[in-house]
Formats: sequence, C-alpha cells, structure tokens
Amino acid sequence: MECENNHESLVDMIEDLVQQSCGNDSAAITTYAAAMRLLAAEGRCKIVSECGRRVIVEWVPQFK
Repeated sequence: MECENNHESLVDMIEDLVQQSCGNDSAAITTYAAAMRLLAAEGRCKIVSECGRRVIVEWVPQFK
C-alpha cells in the first residue's frame, strides 16, 4: 500500500511541475514531452497532438 501512495505522490508532483512549467505544450523540450506522455498513461491528461518532442495535452478536469 505504501508503494502505491509513493507512486501517486510522485505522479502528483510531476503533474504540478509540468502544469506550472509549460501548461499544455511541451515546447519541444524532451523532458516535458516525456513527462506529458507519462501523465497521459496515468490518465492525468489526454494527448491531443504530438510530433516528436512537441506534445500538446488537455488536462483531465478531475485531476486539476
């Protein structure tokens, strides 16, 4: 159970960092693009467009 809480806490922190740093657009920064893809896999956002390092997302309202 503790491991799940740690995972969820880390995902929460990554989401906060990405939202504060770049909002909806990775601006072709590799780290932001990778973080957005991870958050999409976690159901935190939906990728609406991507091309290489450029990723644009819509945030899932329940996690805002």
